[in-house]
Amino acid sequence: TTTAEITSDGRVKWTSPILLTSTCEINVEMFPFDSQLCQLTLGSWSYSQNRLSISFLNDYIDLDGYSENSEWSLVYVEPEVVNSVYDGIHYADLTLRICLKRSPTYYIFNMVIPCTVISLLLVGDFMLPCDSG
Repeated sequence: TTTAEITSDGRVKWTSPILLTSTCEINVEMFPFDSQLCQLTLGSWSYSQNRLSISFLNDYIDLDGYSENSEWSLVYVEPEVVNSVYDGIHYADLTLRICLKRSPTYYIFNMVIPCTVISLLLVGDFMLPCDSG
């Protein structure tokens, strides 16, 4: 169930639990030493700003429910309210910019080092005389 809180100045605070699934384009050019920036935008296409005012409660994002991940570390989460005009009607969007940095340790020990060792062994193999067996 959800509840709405109405203040004496007419503001309504409605908090509703929601589970969102989102995807982001990733850039693996610097893999496994990469960082990814993901932008999540939430807004209403049904109600303009004169009927619906949306905003963040704070200037920061509460990360109490965030759980650590062994592959990624959270660098920052940046909230922003973006005001847009479509066909002369004003709308507000809530935008979150999420920056994640990959932990390269697993890939260094399981991909980079073995590939480097095999490459060096192959170069050494060509340096052996043909009659050595």
